[in-house]
Amino acid sequence: MKLKTIKTILATGMLSLSLAGLANAQGQGGVTYAYITGSTAFRNSVFNVIATNTFDSTPTYVGYGNSALSKCNYMIFSNTIGSVPYIIKCQWSGSEAGILDCASNILETFPGDGVLGTAGSFTAITSPSTPPAPIDSHQNDVGMADNSQSYSRTLKPSLTGTTVGVIPFTWIKNAQAPADLTGTLGTDWTNWVNLTQAQVDTAILDNGTPLSIFTGNAAETNFVYVAGRNNNSGTRANQLLDIALPVGQFVSQIYITGGSKTDHTVAITLENQSNLGINSSGKTYLGTDGQDSGGTLATTMNYLGSASQTDLNYPYGNTNACLGWFAVAYLGRSDANSVLGANGNVVEMLFNGVASTSANIESGVYPCWGNEWIYKAKNDSGNSTAQTTLYNVIVNHIVANMDGSTAIPYSSMHVYKQSSASAPVENGF
Repeated sequence: MKLKTIKTILATGMLSLSLAGLANAQGQGGVTYAYITGSTAFRNSVFNVIATNTFDSTPTYVGYGNSALSKCNYMIFSNTIGSVPYIIKCQWSGSEAGILDCASNILETFPGDGVLGTAGSFTAITSPSTPPAPIDSHQNDVGMADNSQSYSRTLKPSLTGTTVGVIPFTWIKNAQAPADLTGTLGTDWTNWVNLTQAQVDTAILDNGTPLSIFTGNAAETNFVYVAGRNNNSGTRANQLLDIALPVGQFVSQIYITGGSKTDHTVAITLENQSNLGINSSGKTYLGTDGQDSGGTLATTMNYLGSASQTDLNYPYGNTNACLGWFAVAYLGRSDANSVLGANGNVVEMLFNGVASTSANIESGVYPCWGNEWIYKAKNDSGNSTAQTTLYNVIVNHIVANMDGSTAIPYSSMHVYKQSSASAPVENGF
């Protein structure tokens, strides 16, 4: 079955077992459940595996939190596997959260069975963005992670897992309204095309930095901030490792909210996420928290108006304010693609002078990528059959569902990373 034949509302093919039959089977203990958490950056590939290579025929699917089927934060699939009724549930919590789930068996939130709709239908729901009650609180069976457990915040107990491919990342700068690109500041924004490791280090450790640090033009004093993910994210872990910082590093990043992707008159808020409140000068402290999802982070980078908004975090001058600020963000390729070119203004940046292309990743000249891992939960409470089924189907079918752009198979790579903190090394060394 080709994924492109699946429609958002109704897919071809029917369930072997009706929903009523599933409910009856569940009551008799006849339904097998499998649960997955982890990487939002890699969910597109895992969605493809579950939707196309897992069930006996087209499953029923419901997702919450995005209009795109493969980008929903919460997912539920149902059909039969080997004639056995199965329900697979996903909560894309972030890679670090997925590793923690596998190590400690935390109960996560999954959609309840009652949300399943017409047999064979594929439905993406944006409102509500989370599953309605009654929810299913359950521990996971497997977790996907953009970083290895050895470079995570959860080092023990040791988990069983394996790498399945390469997850690419890229840097983008936030969109600007066309009206804001006509003056000097617009020219400054347009001409700024590159980031270096040292520059990003400065911005993320020092509450932002003047644009002049990136361009060398002393007149460009408007501040650049890093907008990022929370510390449950493997994207964040890879970002820090790529700029030679530890996974547990406290960072000074922003959390963009309250904006609009069409109306630049709507104020964009640089929200304080550190819970430190407002300091004596009236400025907010920049915090270490961030967005729960790469898709949400990408959306906020598409909000217009930062070049014409007063920057209350600006550290210089008697008014503690400056007109205009910019942001950069590190995203998985799939999430970045969702906003690149949107409004004509979301722009992909060079990193150390190199573009984030598949060819540059495969040859080793672009370093921002990670090894994607799948881990088994340490104690799945007797759910070993479902755990083994889900683990094996992802390992066995994930390569066929990699597009070479948002996920890259190892067979395409001419380099490898010995660890999540390593630079690319040419194969054979």
